[in-house]
Amino acid sequence: MSWAVCVALLFQQAIPQIEAGLKAKQEGRLDDAIAAYRKALEAEPNLWALQASLGEVYYRKRDYANAIPTLRRALELKDDQPGVHGMLGVSLLSQGQAAQAITHLERGQVWDALGAALLESGRTREALARLELALSKHPDDPDVLFHLGQAYGRLSREAFDQIAARHPDSLRARQIRAEALAAAGRMDAAEQEYREVLRLRPDLPGIHLALGEMFLAASAWEKAAAEFRAEGGSPVAAARLGGVLLKLGRTEEALAELSRADRLRPDAPETLYDLGKARAASNDDAGAEKAWLRVVALGGPLAGQAHHQLFLLYRRLGRAADAERHRPRP
Repeated sequence: MSWAVCVALLFQQAIPQIEAGLKAKQEGRLDDAIAAYRKALEAEPNLWALQASLGEVYYRKRDYANAIPTLRRALELKDDQPGVHGMLGVSLLSQGQAAQAITHLERGQVWDALGAALLESGRTREALARLELALSKHPDDPDVLFHLGQAYGRLSREAFDQIAARHPDSLRARQIRAEALAAAGRMDAAEQEYREVLRLRPDLPGIHLALGEMFLAASAWEKAAAEFRAEGGSPVAAARLGGVLLKLGRTEEALAELSRADRLRPDAPETLYDLGKARAASNDDAGAEKAWLRVVALGGPLAGQAHHQLFLLYRRLGRAADAERHRPRP
């Protein structure tokens, strides 16, 4: 019997196993699909599509240890397979082989995993570009957002480390030290660093704001108010000042600052929420309602609290149907 005839017979023997493997894969019976494809490969080991199909099943099972050699064999037989490159790249990354994964993820255009692999390989700026691209395609993907946050955080640390190493006596180095001291709860030492920055450059933006935030976290309301006021025209400082004045019971002043913050930076949920509280304290129910409804429309973490405030407001006004729409749900 000739070699060509043997090959043809072997291929015919493989066809039922290939069909069985495809059916099992479609039905989610991955172990059965693996068994069928492996049996088919005994008859036809050099069929690239069969190697790729077996590799895909291993990949879907997250059996990356078996997926890697199988997908590699598929690419040895036929290299122009973007999907196989992508699966191999993800498999390598999952096994801790980020550097080897990069080329395959590039060829497979798996941007989120490529960003993660570049990040793990210390190529932060390249990772950032790929992760931004991934985010544009999947705006709410938690994995993309997580790795993007890691990339920005790493770049931030690298920049701060460079300032500390090369310019240790600069104003920004002092500011970084002050922030670290404040985060560690060493308020007196942090304030000393911040005051030294202000002594050297009284008009440096953000320093009074940082001091105010530190005092705010410590519930030192009067000190926080003084620093927020000293920050000047910042909408963030105006909003923080308004919130502190509200806590101190100085409603008219709070309302003026919060209104100014809202004009400077419209649709900031924190500002609107406090503005609603200030208007309610001033017996301006319509103004409070408008502010809190806007917080609800914007969504986000404060929307639930705004719903609660509206529930209380409508219940006090006797608007039962409106109150019911905003009743807090368990």
